[in-house]
Amino acid sequence: MHQLGVIDQELGRLAQAEEKYQQCFIERGKMGWDHRRAYEHRRLGEVYALTNRNEQAYAEFGIALSISNECGHRNYATRVQENRIVYLDIPGTLENEMPEIIILAQLAMRFNTKISSLAPAFRVLWKRKIGYLPEISSKTGKPTGRAIRWDIAHSEKNTGMPQ
Repeated sequence: MHQLGVIDQELGRLAQAEEKYQQCFIERGKMGWDHRRAYEHRRLGEVYALTNRNEQAYAEFGIALSISNECGHRNYATRVQENRIVYLDIPGTLENEMPEIIILAQLAMRFNTKISSLAPAFRVLWKRKIGYLPEISSKTGKPTGRAIRWDIAHSEKNTGMPQ
C-alpha cells in the first residue's frame, strides 16, 4: 500500500496518496516502535507540504523523526530532517523573501543541503503558484546554477517583447 501511495504522490495524485498512507497506519496498527510507520509519517509530511498544510506537515515530519530516533535509525532521521528543510523551510523562506534570482549553490549552503536535494522545494513553490525557472546560458545551452522567478523571466525587460 505504501508503494502505491508513493506512485500516486509522484504522479501528483496527492489525495489518493494521502488515503493510501492513512490506510498503512490502519494496517500496521498502533505499534509506535515499528520503524515502517516513520515512512508513512514522512510521506504524509510531504503530501501536507505540497497541499499547503504546513502545520500538519511539521507534525508528521516530527513524528517520523521521533520514531527514527527511538529505533536508532540515524540515517533515516537525517533524511527526515532534510525532507523537512526542502519541503517546508526553504519554500517558506522563499515565499516570504520572494527573491527575483536564486543562486542554487548559495541556497543549498544556507540550508546545509545539496543542490540535488532542492527539487522538492521548487515543487512546493510551484503548487503555491510561485514558480522559478532554471537559467540557461544562451552561449552553452546549459544551466547556469541560478533560478529566476517566473514572472521576472517572462517580463518585458528579459524577453524584449511586450507582455
